[in-house]
Amino acid sequence: MSLPPGPLSRYSLRMRHAALGWQIGRRCAGVALGLAVTACPLLAQEAAPESPAPVDPKGTITILAPRKPETANQRGVTYYIGESGRPLLTNRHERYRNNPEYRVVHEVFEPIVVPGRFKFYTSAEKYTDADIGYLVERYAAKYGLEESLVYAVIHAESNFNPHAVSRAGARGLMQLMPGTAAEMNVEDVFDPAQNIAGGAQYLSRLLRTFDNDLSLALAGYNAGPNAVLKHGGIPPFAETKAYVKRVEDLAGKYAKNEMSPHYRVSGKRPESGYLPREKSPFVVYFKNGYTQSADNVTEEVTHYFIESYGRIDSIRKDLVTKIEKG
Repeated sequence: MSLPPGPLSRYSLRMRHAALGWQIGRRCAGVALGLAVTACPLLAQEAAPESPAPVDPKGTITILAPRKPETANQRGVTYYIGESGRPLLTNRHERYRNNPEYRVVHEVFEPIVVPGRFKFYTSAEKYTDADIGYLVERYAAKYGLEESLVYAVIHAESNFNPHAVSRAGARGLMQLMPGTAAEMNVEDVFDPAQNIAGGAQYLSRLLRTFDNDLSLALAGYNAGPNAVLKHGGIPPFAETKAYVKRVEDLAGKYAKNEMSPHYRVSGKRPESGYLPREKSPFVVYFKNGYTQSADNVTEEVTHYFIESYGRIDSIRKDLVTKIEKG
């Protein structure tokens, strides 16, 4: 399917500097996202330096992957975000890089790596509470998270059921969207090891994006980081506000050992192509066999922008097999 260039490719903002309201950028003038949040491709891309994560005079932050990127697809993309929270694709970088009305974002992606012994688990039923504990400990340490926070997100997202699917199509223990999972080479989103690895990486990138502000990171996990950027804080959505409070409360209880995780497999594993929405304007088909409903899809040079329930994700074209109208 070939989609006509959408409004995002021509999007231009005119707004007052004072109206930006970027409370979330208290100590930095740029924003950085580590994985599949809304992104725009560039005709020319540069690999991020390895360390440290610098703030340059132009206000650009680069969030680095733990390892040096190995392929072009892992080198990341650079784009610009204005007050609306929507991404801007351009090859006229000199026009926006020094514009105080925009924030510069550089994304670096890291494929997840699962411990060898879990590669032989043929179903979610093979996992035990001890396995989940090991995985949470491993990926919390890898991505600089508190174990109690990872447990709290799993609890709030899926109640420790690896077969959970949300109305928006998020899947698994940490409720990864199919496109987000594909960006991190998650082949089986219902596999607990892969799902926890991907979810922990995403959560850690959100924390770094929002200057380690836990409330904002959790709001981004629930509503999407662009919604947080657009509203200059926690979006005024009842669901998001309740989600942030619940996860923070749960994290406190797990940290104090007032709660214990209980892994449980409930229901039959959904098919890869399962769509919780019976009807949607578009259906996106990924090479890993998963599908995602979309309210709108815009095609750019190397990415698609996939919008669903107000959330926008950027997905590399090479991860998509086809897009059909619903």
